[in-house]
Amino acid sequence: MVRDTLFEQSDYEIYRHEAVGFEEGDIEDLISLEDISLKNLIKYTSAHIAAAAVSLECIKSLGSFDGYRWIWKYAALKEAGALKESDRLKVLFLEDPLELPTEEIIKENAYILGKYSASLQAVDRFNDFFLLLMNEAAAAGYKDEFVKCAEEMISHKEGFKTSDDWGPVLFLGGEGLCGTVLDTFALKLTEEFKKAGEGAVCLDVGESIGAGKMSKERALRWRLLAAVNPKAVVGFQTDCFAEELSEGLLVGNLFTGKKYQFVFDHPLYICYYLMQPIEKFYAPVLDEDYCNYINEYIDNTKEAFFLPPAGQEGSLVKAGKPTEKKYGISFIGKYYDYRDRLSEIENYPAEKKTRAKNLYNYMMDNPGVPIEEAFRITLEKFENKKPGDFTHSEYVAALHTIRDVGTAVKFYFREKVILEILEAGIELHVFSEQWKDSPFASYKNLIVHPEAEYTASLDIMAQSRISLNIMSWHKAGMTERIANAMLNKSLCLTDKTRYLEKEFSDGEDIVFFDIENLKVLPEIIKGLLDDDIKRKDIEQAAYKKALERHIWEVRAKELIDKINNKEGD
Repeated sequence: MVRDTLFEQSDYEIYRHEAVGFEEGDIEDLISLEDISLKNLIKYTSAHIAAAAVSLECIKSLGSFDGYRWIWKYAALKEAGALKESDRLKVLFLEDPLELPTEEIIKENAYILGKYSASLQAVDRFNDFFLLLMNEAAAAGYKDEFVKCAEEMISHKEGFKTSDDWGPVLFLGGEGLCGTVLDTFALKLTEEFKKAGEGAVCLDVGESIGAGKMSKERALRWRLLAAVNPKAVVGFQTDCFAEELSEGLLVGNLFTGKKYQFVFDHPLYICYYLMQPIEKFYAPVLDEDYCNYINEYIDNTKEAFFLPPAGQEGSLVKAGKPTEKKYGISFIGKYYDYRDRLSEIENYPAEKKTRAKNLYNYMMDNPGVPIEEAFRITLEKFENKKPGDFTHSEYVAALHTIRDVGTAVKFYFREKVILEILEAGIELHVFSEQWKDSPFASYKNLIVHPEAEYTASLDIMAQSRISLNIMSWHKAGMTERIANAMLNKSLCLTDKTRYLEKEFSDGEDIVFFDIENLKVLPEIIKGLLDDDIKRKDIEQAAYKKALERHIWEVRAKELIDKINNKEGD
């Protein structure tokens, strides 16, 4: 097919068979057609395509239009619910073929049959489509060649994993984890990939079934997506990769491209999903220590690398007008009672409880130490054991089974930070009804607001002189709250991490407090609230640096480089 620029439309690229000419009004008729569907596509071969109109947004999602294979990718993605309303494709088919297929087209048809065989069988259309292709091949004198090639494609013997036929990068969202935060990450990366000229689609996968029995509809959806051959599939702390099809195949291994599992907490909490035998499996993480932990102990993950979440401007900053600072200091995080985790630990079996309490006591006395390092130290001190005394999977599982310790400690210190601020009489604005159940709900200077969705929290930061961040025990990492505070021109006040100390300068573009010396925290806050000039200077310096280094455009470019790097595959 050739592109026809003479009849180009503002929102569409137009393609036609060389034997087809356009007249006035033909393009309007073409664009008025319904978008192509898998149900209609199965009735035709490439020899029946007279013309196609492809929306510019669709080209951003799937990449440059290149004919029949591209149309199949579109139809499969549409059937799987991975495309947006603006991703439009109109195809005009003729009942009679425009030409007899060449041997090259016969091979392409066999390739498509093989690629989509499982999906076609699932909807009981494989035989119909096979006969259509075979009869067309027979009419051109290539019946035997088609049958032989189709058998090889279906059995994956030859040419099935062609590296030059990658589909768009697939981002998995919609699992409802962390409210709307992770969905926003998926959408922002999809948007930036498209801007960079990389095909990308964001799929709402719905709630994952984990290790449960998969419905036929969900299995068909995964098979359709896999048939499109995404260059990479990117999940956000998802368990979708570990879902199991009826034949025992993991969903992650349906896809021949790279798989990326973003990890936003310590890997000990989701180690089960990182330990699955998934090929070409990578983990972008927000903490440099977590990279080391995964690379050292979780064998089935090919590589973990540091790629923390970025930030984004909210609507108030985007408007470009001065924003009223209605909050002195705000905290977006929720309240969790660490005592609930301690109760769980008390119910552990005796040996496990002893190990957990040893770890808990050490972390309470040494709050600057990462949990995996504290675990290594307490194992050696109290049990005379070293990591080498375990297999890698045993060692990871040993820490995972007492994960309540890590949760208890981080929420104990969150409570301690908040209490220090309130005891000093400083007004603190929090944005979750859960704070009404906290031990200090009666404090008059704790102002509890309704919970804010992710995008709303950006404007809350813009309206805050100081945005408080308390790390969830990330000792060498960075979170989106750091970048979001900076990009929304709020002074970021946070406990220090080794990465943050390298990347930012205390008192210049960020302000640190020490989790081990909280007594001085109130004076730090009061000094910042009283000194408008210093606070605004820090805000501006932080905004400039974050805009250069910590936006999603930058993160997307780093991830694109990783995906396109074939070294080590």
